[in-house]
Amino acid sequence: MGEALGGQYSALWQELAVLHLYWAEYKELFGTKPSRIDLMNQAAPAFFHMLQEELWDNRLMHLARITDSPRSAGRDNLTIRNLPGLIDDALLKAKVTALVDTALDATKFCRDRRNRHIGHIDLALATGAPATPLAPASRKQVNEALKC
Repeated sequence: MGEALGGQYSALWQELAVLHLYWAEYKELFGTKPSRIDLMNQAAPAFFHMLQEELWDNRLMHLARITDSPRSAGRDNLTIRNLPGLIDDALLKAKVTALVDTALDATKFCRDRRNRHIGHIDLALATGAPATPLAPASRKQVNEALKC
């Protein structure tokens, strides 16, 4: 792979491993058994609501980060968008570019929420002024994005 490609691939693999691990925990807690939700709501409803929101926002933020632009605010980012530029073989580069494009499309909803709700608070949304609604986000979309 070479040092540049191998280094970034390895770092991205680690990021994805953590993302999958944390997503599995989120689903286990909040997406598998209604009886578990009932138990959490009985035990500490505000705490578990807060935990669910924090874990959800963090997973969306993680997906947005690994699919971000290669540079922001004058700094280089670790992102899957870097990979095609590090590949010399034209056929492999085209294949990886297509996979990156698929992942970018599948995670578009994450970047919208990160930009207008998680990382920043969109003024129009916060004040009830006319605004473009946030892109819908669901567990199904996250599952699909993680398959890319």
